[in-house]
Amino acid sequence: MMSFDEFTESVARRIRDYLPAEYADSEVSLPRIRKINRNYTGLIVRGDGQQVTPAIRLELFYQDYLNGSSPEEILQEIADIIRRTSLPIGYHDLCSRLFSYESISSRLFLRVCGKQNNRELLERAPYHTVLDLALTCHAYLGETEDSRACVLVTHDMLQQWHISKAQLFRQAFRSSMELMPAEIRPMREILRENCGFPDCAPPEEIPMFVITRRLWGSAAALFYPGVFEELSSLADGDYYILPSSVNECIMVPKSVGSDPFCLRQMVREINRSIVQDCEILSDNIYCYSSKKKRLMIAD
Repeated sequence: MMSFDEFTESVARRIRDYLPAEYADSEVSLPRIRKINRNYTGLIVRGDGQQVTPAIRLELFYQDYLNGSSPEEILQEIADIIRRTSLPIGYHDLCSRLFSYESISSRLFLRVCGKQNNRELLERAPYHTVLDLALTCHAYLGETEDSRACVLVTHDMLQQWHISKAQLFRQAFRSSMELMPAEIRPMREILRENCGFPDCAPPEEIPMFVITRRLWGSAAALFYPGVFEELSSLADGDYYILPSSVNECIMVPKSVGSDPFCLRQMVREINRSIVQDCEILSDNIYCYSSKKKRLMIAD
């Protein structure tokens, strides 16, 4: 039985044997990939002229190996994935534009993550702190029927572009709102659509709202200019924010009399039992003061 390190080295050494002839001279590497809420060992097979290629998460395949799959079966499956997920030429054209801030600036957007669980990633990238959360900037490379891609903006990229962190975030806020506008919808409406009947929706007297947007880290829409004020208008004053995942937040008006302790316990229980680890945003809940125009961690 191979150790994980032995397994990854074996895959890197043998993977070209399972790929078509055009991959014969490809560069194979095993970088440590750092993404929001996830760090893993990736397999990258880069052909001539390819600037960006997908990284295969090897921990998942090692688990298959421990469960009885043969190395040959695993190598064939990885090779099939590499062939199917090679990024289309449009992505590579966009990647070449990453060298120029002017060429990529309109594709910058924001994501949000918990600071505590993403310390390694945040060491590599400029970020903006909001309480126990961090906003990071990413470049949207586009999507096809089967895939989509983005790139984290790192300190090295910022230096290459010769711009400041403040300039980066100003543009990322602007283009985020254009590429991925915020959506604020009543919880009743969403549950009615998903369940197909009204009985599963919360009572009318509890006006909960979901804040999200299209694509990655949708909870970042909460921090768009004007969203806090719009939510305050809907809540008729102060409200709580429940970070249900990196993909959305839920607003509960303070006027409904919800106990913040109970709300916090609910968020933590859902994080432990329902939300995938890679999608957890925070165990805290937040309170927005319409008078102070300020978001705080709820006591």
